[in-house]
Amino acid sequence: MPSQKPMQLALGITPALNNQYLFSDHYLGQLLPNDPHRTAALDEAAAFRHWLIGQYGQEQRSLPRYSESQLEEHWVKPILKQLGHIYEPQPPIPGLDGGIKVPD
Repeated sequence: MPSQKPMQLALGITPALNNQYLFSDHYLGQLLPNDPHRTAALDEAAAFRHWLIGQYGQEQRSLPRYSESQLEEHWVKPILKQLGHIYEPQPPIPGLDGGIKVPD
């Protein structure tokens, strides 16, 4: 008779986060949920998430076919704008030799 691999049943009670040890479990589980800065940002984050889901719904079929510049124009720039960031394409970078380098 072949040996059977034991089956582990999922109970559905796992934590709501997958900590990759960037922060301590204590911070994420105990301190962060009560942080006033986090609580104040929840509505704004929910509104952004709702907007992002809508954007993805509009773009999801096209995303795999976009070139790099199309992806930048149709996906990256709108997200950065919605987050309040200023987008400057290929800003010059001061080089070590005193010259200015421009990304390719």
